[in-house]
Amino acid sequence: MGAARRHARRRKAESTYARSLRARESQYWLRAIRSSREALGPSTAETRYVVVADQGADIFDNFATCRACDFGFVLRVYQDRALVATTSPDDAPHLMARLAQQPVKTHRTSRSTPGTTARPAWLAARVRVLTLDPAPGRP
Repeated sequence: MGAARRHARRRKAESTYARSLRARESQYWLRAIRSSREALGPSTAETRYVVVADQGADIFDNFATCRACDFGFVLRVYQDRALVATTSPDDAPHLMARLAQQPVKTHRTSRSTPGTTARPAWLAARVRVLTLDPAPGRP
């Protein structure tokens, strides 16, 4: 068997494995959101529950589950999602470009973890309420 063919098989196996990890992680987030809703009860006028998550939670089912449980959500996104079109021709049609149009609300420089190669990272937060364009067949 040629090296290219072995590499293609390994790449396919790795991508299948990566997909299974994402599927398991998405189930973790869905269970956590639902069990939190059961434990906390509904949001009230004084209390609004918000899910804060890393980019591993950037899955459309999580957004829908948060909405169904009346939870807000803030997360570090991974996918450059399509957005519902607005009336402004200046608004970008996808998430990353639309956020890039917003001013930086806050920023900070993060240091490296001790014992690793020193390379500071500049972190910035931009804020905007957006409406995702759901995948076909999704509410």
